[in-house]
Amino acid sequence: MLFGLMFENRSRASEILLVEDDENDAEHLTRVLNQVGVQNPIRWLKDGASGMSYLAEVQHGENAPAILLLDIKLPVFSGFDILKALRGVSFFNRMLKIAFSTLDDAATIKQTYVLGADSFLIKPVQVDDLNSVIESFPGPWLLGAGKPDGS
Repeated sequence: MLFGLMFENRSRASEILLVEDDENDAEHLTRVLNQVGVQNPIRWLKDGASGMSYLAEVQHGENAPAILLLDIKLPVFSGFDILKALRGVSFFNRMLKIAFSTLDDAATIKQTYVLGADSFLIKPVQVDDLNSVIESFPGPWLLGAGKPDGS
């Protein structure tokens, strides 16, 4: 198993859904999450089609994931496509949507916000940047005995 934080017996209400096609980027982001003490269970999906399918499936359940960490440049369906699909679906209103990408131009960043992202991070995601997001949106994060200062 790639991630030690994935537990099937944990409620989806605290789950982080990570949609990222690059294994190295997914591992890096998981390390950063660990460094800041995030203890939410993580479900990693490797492409936009898997992300769309999973979100459509959970929409018929009780809880959406607490946090969506969404790469913009994905195969099949892009992060933009996923954000468009979530817009206006009240079931996902409480889910924190964080987009990230190597694309750091103003048009890409603006488009993610227009489509409903709550935050945008530039890859590779840095500890300080993730800490800023956690401080801005503290509700869904399960924080433990990690090292919030990234040390």
